[in-house]
Amino acid sequence: MTLTEVLMSVLVMGIGVTSVATLFPLAVLRGARATQLTAGTILKQNAAETVAFSYSPSLAPPPANIGGVAIGTGAGEVDVSPIVARISTGVSRDAMLLDPDANGSIETFGPGRPDGTPVNDWAGDPVPPRKYIVDPLGAAVLSRNSIDQVTPFLFGAVDTPNAVSTANVIDQFGARISGTIGGRVQRFCWPFPYEALAAAEDPGDADGAAVRNQMIETAYNLVGRAGDYGTEVDTLATVTRREDGDQPYLEVAYPLAEVGSLEDLFAQGTTERPAVGTATARAVLFRPDGRGSAAIPLLRLHGQKAMDIVTEDGNFARVKVALPNNEFLAAAGLTDTDDAAVLRVRLERPDRKYSWMLTCRRTGTDRLETEVAVFFNRALSAEDESVWRCQPVVNDRGRIESYVLFWDPTAGQSPPNVSGGARLLEMSVLKWLSVGALTVSEGDAADAPVAPPDDTTTGRKYLQFALSSETPFFNEASVTGEMFCAFPRGVVDVYPLSPPGAIRK
Repeated sequence: MTLTEVLMSVLVMGIGVTSVATLFPLAVLRGARATQLTAGTILKQNAAETVAFSYSPSLAPPPANIGGVAIGTGAGEVDVSPIVARISTGVSRDAMLLDPDANGSIETFGPGRPDGTPVNDWAGDPVPPRKYIVDPLGAAVLSRNSIDQVTPFLFGAVDTPNAVSTANVIDQFGARISGTIGGRVQRFCWPFPYEALAAAEDPGDADGAAVRNQMIETAYNLVGRAGDYGTEVDTLATVTRREDGDQPYLEVAYPLAEVGSLEDLFAQGTTERPAVGTATARAVLFRPDGRGSAAIPLLRLHGQKAMDIVTEDGNFARVKVALPNNEFLAAAGLTDTDDAAVLRVRLERPDRKYSWMLTCRRTGTDRLETEVAVFFNRALSAEDESVWRCQPVVNDRGRIESYVLFWDPTAGQSPPNVSGGARLLEMSVLKWLSVGALTVSEGDAADAPVAPPDDTTTGRKYLQFALSSETPFFNEASVTGEMFCAFPRGVVDVYPLSPPGAIRK
C-alpha cells in the first residue's frame, strides 16, 4: 500500500468518524424533544379530562379555609362569601370553559360577584368575552409580581394593571393597542373565584400570602403532571429506628462529604405545616434484598412542635422520616428501637417542569374553540407576557412574506424568544402560530425593510421572521396586516382540545 493510499484511507475514515460523531448530539436533542412531546400528549389528555369533568364550586361543599386562612368577614379572615352564597345552580360539566371565573354562572363573566358587587374596579361583564385564557398557575404566581405592566386578571402587558376594567394593552414601546385588534384578554384562575385572586394580589392583605400559596399549590396539582419527582440525593445511608416519647420514626444519616448540606432541599423545613394538597419532598428507602421500596413524604411527624427534618451532626446530615409499613421494617431489620441498617436511600422533591393553560375564543354565539398549550419550565415572568407589535413585509405580489419587530437595547430591552419552530400567541384572534424561519436575528433598525411605527430608528434593533407554512394566518387587521404577539418561552406544543363545535351547556 502506497503512502497516497494510506492518506486517502485516513481521509475517508476521518469523514466517517466525523459524520458518526455528529449523530450523537442530534440524538440527545431529539431524544429530549421526544420526551417533551410524550409528556405534552399526556398533559393534553389530562387537560381534556379535567375540563370535561370540571364543575362550578357552587356545586361543591364550601371550603372552611384557604391555605389555612379562615373564610369569613372577621379579623384575620378572607371574605370569599360568593363561594358560599351563589345565585346560580352552577355548571355541572365543562365549567373550566363555561364558568372560568367560578361564579356559578355562564352568563356573567369578569372579576365581579354575582350580586353585582365589584372586585377591584370591575363590576362584571354580562356578555361572555370573545377571547379569554384559563390560566390558574399564571394568575396565582403573578398575583404578587412587582412589575407595573403585568396583572393576574389580564394576559399581556397593560398600561394600568390596577384599573382592570379600563386597562389598555400596550406594545413593546408603550403604545396602546385599542379596539378589537390586540384588545384585552381576560385571564381566569378557575377553580378560584376572583375574590380569592383579589385577596392574593392585595399587598395590604396580611393573609394574602397564605391564599396565594394555596392557589399556587392547587394550580400545580391541577395543570401540572402530578406524581413527578426529581432525584436530589441517591446514595447509601445509615437508617436507624428511633423513638421520641411514644412516637417512633426513622433517622436517615447521610455523609456530608457526599451530599453536602440538605437545608436548601426542603422548603417545608419550618414550623409551618404544608398547605393541604402540597406536593412535598420525600425519601425513598430501598429494601436490602432489592425487592421493593417505600416512599415516605417528609412531613412534620405526629407530636412534634417543629418539623426538624434536617440537622447536621459532625460529619452527617440527618433526616427524620415516618415509619414505613411493617413488612418493609422486617425486611430491613428495623423492628426495634435503635436497630440500624445501611440502605440505599433516595431524596426526591416534586418535579414541576410541565404545566398547561387554555386559550379560548368564541367563533359564534354558541361555538367555542379551545387549545391546550403545554409548557416545559414555563418562565411565568413579565417578559413572557410582553406584547410585540410585528409589522408585515409585503412582496411585489402584494402578499405578506414575513414580519419585523423592533426593540430598543439602549432602554434595557431584550428581543423576545423567536427561533425557527418557536410558538407565538397572536393576541388579536388569540391563536397560536409557529415561526417558520428567523431570517434576521439582530439588525440595525435603519436597515429594516419597514420603518418602526413611530419612525424612530436611533439605537433600535430589529429581527425578521416568517410564519410556518403549517400555520397559515389571516389577520383580522386586514388593512395594516400587523400582528400583536406574545412569545412565551418553554412551549412544548399546542393541541386542540376538541373539534370546534357547539358549546355544551
